[in-house]
Order: sequence, then structure tokens, then C-alpha cells
Amino acid sequence: MRRAPERLVEKPFDLLIIGGGIYGATLAWMASSAGLTTALIEKGDFGEATSANTQKIIHGGMRYLQSLDLSRVMESVRERKRMLQLAPHLIDPLRCIMPIFGYGIKGKEVLTAGLSFYNLISHSRNDGMPASKAIPPCRVLSKADTLQLLPDLQTQGLRGSAEWHDAICMNTERMVLGFIRSAYNSGAGIANYVLAEKMERKNTHYVSVTCRDLIRNTNFDVVAQKVANCCGPWIRDLIKPAEAEKQLHDLHFVAGVNVITRAIFSHRVAVGLRDPADPASRLYFVVPWRGHSLLGTEWFAYKGNPGEFKIKEEHCAELLKGFNKAYPPANLGLHDVQHALGGLVPGSLTRSSTGPQLKPWNHFRLLDHSEFGQRRVVSVIGVKYTTAAGVARRVLGFLFPERYIENYVTATGFSTADDKPERLPNLQTRWDSVFGESQVRRIASTYGPFAEDVLKSASQCVSISAGKDNGIDLVRGEVAYVIENEMALTLDDIVRRRTDRGTDGLPPEDELVRVADYAASFLGWTQIYKLKEIEDLKKHYLQFN
Repeated sequence: MRRAPERLVEKPFDLLIIGGGIYGATLAWMASSAGLTTALIEKGDFGEATSANTQKIIHGGMRYLQSLDLSRVMESVRERKRMLQLAPHLIDPLRCIMPIFGYGIKGKEVLTAGLSFYNLISHSRNDGMPASKAIPPCRVLSKADTLQLLPDLQTQGLRGSAEWHDAICMNTERMVLGFIRSAYNSGAGIANYVLAEKMERKNTHYVSVTCRDLIRNTNFDVVAQKVANCCGPWIRDLIKPAEAEKQLHDLHFVAGVNVITRAIFSHRVAVGLRDPADPASRLYFVVPWRGHSLLGTEWFAYKGNPGEFKIKEEHCAELLKGFNKAYPPANLGLHDVQHALGGLVPGSLTRSSTGPQLKPWNHFRLLDHSEFGQRRVVSVIGVKYTTAAGVARRVLGFLFPERYIENYVTATGFSTADDKPERLPNLQTRWDSVFGESQVRRIASTYGPFAEDVLKSASQCVSISAGKDNGIDLVRGEVAYVIENEMALTLDDIVRRRTDRGTDGLPPEDELVRVADYAASFLGWTQIYKLKEIEDLKKHYLQFN
């Protein structure tokens, strides 16, 4: 996958997508798979904003049972299954429990009935799935079984726990990239670091978007029959002020913050916890992830330029304070936080007994701009990571009603024709003696069907740098591969969204410098520019006082 902005001006497209987060990426994948000529531009890097700042859970819609929103339950079950099918190297079933206290609507009897109903309506969740990706039925655990998993849990009022399975995506950044790569493989014109500056109707059949290539500092126009604005928090940038005031008057943005901490529990089970003394308290979720705990989510109102949003120490402190009330044995402090993730999601202002509150939306919105003279333009305001592909199909159905859009469950950015279960054993047979078993497993789980290409790239570095540690050569091979094949242009791209070097915290200084040295050699950076790249990357990691 090579960056070639010149492909964007070769011909008019059926569809231009502006924004390369999970919603833009899935839309590009589905449109190009359906045979539509497709283009996608992203002003930064693919999936660098909210799409990279999730709690990594691929939800099955259990939460929507509370409001009896059965259509959303079924949509989530379908989309979770699709994600498991698309990227088995990135996504696995995740066991989850939530302690049950007291009686009433959140009591054991009601939850037992709800879980049984969920099992019934999701009966097809495992059809055609391998055993390793099967989602077990929900059930209620006894008090004794719950305390085996959570021995320090408060016992007063404890009646057991609800158990269900969702799925966890170990690398949401590469999930977005997989959709981007799939669209590229199907012929889509794609480029990161391209800013859409102005949009106007070219004639009765086409829309023209003036773009700036932020790498080459050049301008060009992309022409398409239809345009989908998938800019997330930047959605207003391409909408006329009068139209934005009318269609987006109730749109606010809420900052969601999650933190990566030391492992709170010794098992690999996600746990939902709230303060048992306060039934109205926030539900916190602890997700086991890469030997750490991923804890969240705390929500904060945000006003201002989306590009200036940053997680602050007080955000993390508020999250830890709330969680420590829900589970005092954790006793987490800021010193336990290794990294923080945050992003802006759409929300609305609601009234409560304690005053106005901002709450995240539960449903996506599709805005049709025809009323304002842009009948070939829509805006997509996404909500949930899990259901992005399902939303993409609906958007295409609206834009191209004359076409039948299949419910695709394969993508070349995640799998290849010869992608078989024996891939990992074959990789280990060929490469364990070169790089070691643990490194080969890491590469396989990160890069999936492209792991062989990464290892071959690294093996060439072994021959070049004889006498060096193989682990170091593997880093060089990864850096070479993602620059050459995945449009990685900055140190931030490489560390936080292509490799897994910096997804769970700032890498050690010596490793960071080593990666920067390799990137500089491949991309032609000067020493001064390399140091600037290192400093720019560090700005994405919290440094507590």
C-alpha cells in the first residue's frame, strides 16, 4: 500500500470519503468491495483520533436489553461476529462478569431472565464460526464462584454475578488499517495527510473538493459523484455555518477517557464494577489487555477545537477516584497509570436532578445536505466502533439505492486466499530459530496474513547487520515494512498505529531512539528533524507531576 495522491486526480470517483477513522475506513472497504470507484482522504493518519482511543471491546449489544432496543442488540451481535470473522488474529472472545447486589431491576432474578433472553435471540451467533472464536452462552454465577474471581469484593449484599462474553480487539489501530488496506487492494485511491479545504458542486453530476497535500505542500481537486463527510469531531469544518446551526444544533462533543494501569486482577476476565452503595453510580469496566488493565470510561464535557483536545492529569485522577469508590481494594493512584487514551464522541445536553449533563449518543446519524444545495453530500456521525461496518452498508444504501450492497465478511486487508489455521505453526517452523518463538507469535498476532512479509523484511536486516541482536533487527524490519507498505510517514505513525511498540505506553528511551534512527534512515530525516519527531511523539503520553 503506497501513498500516491496523484491517483486521486486521475478520474472522477463514484464516492469520495473524507476522514479515515473507523467509519470512513469501513465505508471505503464496503464501497470498493461493491465495485464503486472510491477515494478516501485523511488530514492526519488513519485512525489516529477517537478510533484509536477505545476500550478495545467489540460489543455484542447486551447493554441495549435494558431499554429493550432489540434491533440494536441484533445489529451488535451480527457486527461482533463480522469482526471476529474478518480479523481472527486481532480479535478474540472475552469473558466478562458483573457482580450482582441486591434486588429489583438490577437484581439477580431480572438479570437471569435478561441473560436467558439474550441467549435466545442471539442463537445464531456462532453459526459458521470456528470453536476458538465461539461466543459461549450467558449465565449467572453463584456468590462463591464470583468470590473465586474477585476474592476482595465486598460480600455484603452480594448475590452472584452476571457472566457473558463479548470480544476484544488487541490492536484497534491495525483494525482500522485493515479496512483501509482492503479498500486500497480493491482499487480505491487513498492518502493520509491530505486536508479537504473546500467543497463545491462542479455541475449537476459531480462535486469537487479542493485538497491540500500536507506532505508535499501542493493543492489539487478530487472530483466525485457523491461525498461522505466522516470527519468525526471535525464534521463542522465542511458544513456551511447556517446548515450546521440547523442540523447540528444539539451536537456537542464529550471526551471519553480510559487509562492503562498495572494489572488489577490476576485473571483474564473483564469485570464491570460500580459503587454498591450508590445504585446510580457510573459503571466502570476493567479489561485485561497485554498484561495490564484497561480501565474506563469517564466522560467529560469538551468545548473547543477538536485538534487541541488533550487528556489532563485531573481527568485521570477523576477516573481513578470513581473507580476506587467502586472497588476500594484496587487503591489506584496516578503512579499506577502507564498510559491514557481519550477521544471525542458525539453527545447531547440532557437535564437531570443535579443539573445539565452531557451524555454520549447511542445512535449514529446520517445527515443529508440536499436541503442546502448539496444533494450529493452526506455526513456520517458515528457512535460505536463495533457497528461501523453495518452503518457503512446503510450509508451506501442511501447514496446508491440502485445498487445492492452485499453484507461482506471478507477483506483482503485482514486475510488472503491462502490464509489457513496452520499459518502460525508454519511461521514458527520457518522463523523461530531466527527471531525466537515469542517474537514470531507477536508478529503473527499483530500483522496477521502479512506477518511473513514482515519477517522476510526483518531477515534481510539480519544479513545486513550481522552480529546485532535479532530483536533489534526485527524492529528494523518492522519499521522498514510499515514505511514501505503501510503509508507510515511519522514516528507517531510507526510507534502508535503500525507496530505495537507504543500502544500501551511510551517505549523506553533507547528503543524509541533506535526506532527513530531506523525511520530516519528510510525516510531521509536530518538529525534535527529526527529529534523533533521524538519530541512530537512524547507529547501524546502523559507525564504526571
